[in-house]
Amino acid sequence: MTRLVYGAFIVLLTAFVLSNIGQVVRVLYFVPEAAGARAITNAPCKKSLEAVATGLENAVAAAAAARNADAAESAYRAKKTEITPDWSEAERACAEAENGPEALAAMTRLDRAAEAAARRRGEALAPVRREVDSFIR
Repeated sequence: MTRLVYGAFIVLLTAFVLSNIGQVVRVLYFVPEAAGARAITNAPCKKSLEAVATGLENAVAAAAAARNADAAESAYRAKKTEITPDWSEAERACAEAENGPEALAAMTRLDRAAEAAARRRGEALAPVRREVDSFIR
């Protein structure tokens, strides 16, 4: 009886492991069915999202030169206000687009993460910049 239980266990475990391996191989080496399903096909939505993404990258670049965390955050927000019309256009254009709300949510997450990263970077670099300034000035 014990052999039967162990045998059933090994068979089920082997089936489970092979199933997992098959799923991983399918995702890694073959194109998933939904790979292109999330792409935005609405041209105005896509164009406005690209403008917002470029604006956010420019805001990150502007914050990179800041001397401390507060200055980095201020620089990021100041640069971000320049893309407010683009953001409004993206919200309008993507409201009804397929996957538009998900794309806007992803853009909002990018905005929050970029702002937090700019602040952290300013905090991390501030002491080093002060040390360098002590030698230069």
